Amino acid sequence: MNITSFVNISEVDDSYENHPENYLEFDPSNDYFIFSAGSVSVADGEPIPTSEQLNEAMTQLPEAGEEVIVKIFVADVSEDIIREIHLAGQQNKRYVFCVSADAATATEPVLQLWDNNLKNTFNYYVLGEGTETDSKVHGVVTTSGLPGVAWEGIKLAGSDASHVLYLNDESGKLTEAKDLYFNVYCKVSSDFEAALENPIFYTKCYQIAE
Repeated sequence: MNITSFVNISEVDDSYENHPENYLEFDPSNDYFIFSAGSVSVADGEPIPTSEQLNEAMTQLPEAGEEVIVKIFVADVSEDIIREIHLAGQQNKRYVFCVSADAATATEPVLQLWDNNLKNTFNYYVLGEGTETDSKVHGVVTTSGLPGVAWEGIKLAGSDASHVLYLNDESGKLTEAKDLYFNVYCKVSSDFEAALENPIFYTKCYQIAE
């Protein structure tokens, strides 16, 4: 059983099955997401930006309250290019981030967010500095339908059941191969310190023993 991740880099809200040409395969060993306000250098089709360019395109911290980061990109390291995920964010869009399982599973695939590869802490500002309820990354499962206009979703951080996405809509393990979908957005807060953070998106499930 293999799990493969894809992102829809088109402006067409349709499935991977119907339009695989609209999706970019995400390599979890190399590729990563960029949450940004965007700029001339941090834009669809541009080379992977430097730290300086990322800083220049960083969403400005508000004087009070919170502000949504308006753009999400995927850095395709093998091609040294970034592609904008046009349908990401608080839009009523369904087919954005895709997790594709090629066989039945023993457990339901779950999306977790961490700040390290050991998957044991979530201390980034955007992940709530260790407190799940303070996370600024919101997610919603769209496997079964649209999320709705200006959806709020779930605050994502760590492995607590209330702060992860059950990608099969909490319907349990997969009984056959299936494409699962979700969407995310992220906010920054006035009480953050300026920082470059790269939350790790981790899909967890168990395969059926042979």
